[in-house]
Amino acid sequence: SILRRWKVEYDMITTAATIFRQTLSENSLSNLFGDVDLRWAVQLESDRVLVSRVVCAYEGQADEGFVDLKKMNCNEEIQDLDLIWIAKNSKMVHTLDLTDCTCITDKSLIEIALSCKFIEVLKLKGCEKITDQCAHALGKLNPHLR
Repeated sequence: SILRRWKVEYDMITTAATIFRQTLSENSLSNLFGDVDLRWAVQLESDRVLVSRVVCAYEGQADEGFVDLKKMNCNEEIQDLDLIWIAKNSKMVHTLDLTDCTCITDKSLIEIALSCKFIEVLKLKGCEKITDQCAHALGKLNPHLR
């Protein structure tokens, strides 16, 4: 049944997140998941976001200049705190796809503006809690932003 498959997927993600948090907190083991330093990722609250970020790094897809939460299948689940951690630790990001991230607010966008000085592309389609005022202010804070 669908409910049973969802439960199995949830259990697997929860287990993987627990293992990743423990492994990433060990300095000697933190580079097992690729060349990207992910020690900061133990602070992520969403298990799905953590697992997706580690898997992308392991598969060599954790481009420091590009963060695509939709590709990571986390767009509907990510919260402000997780996005703030990603912004603070992805300072070189130039493209950030937040399409359909329905839970994020102006709070995390302000942190993106402050932390991600090289951002040029910010996709906000479907971000229902982002105000027009904040989106316009971002454009003023970062003249490179499209």
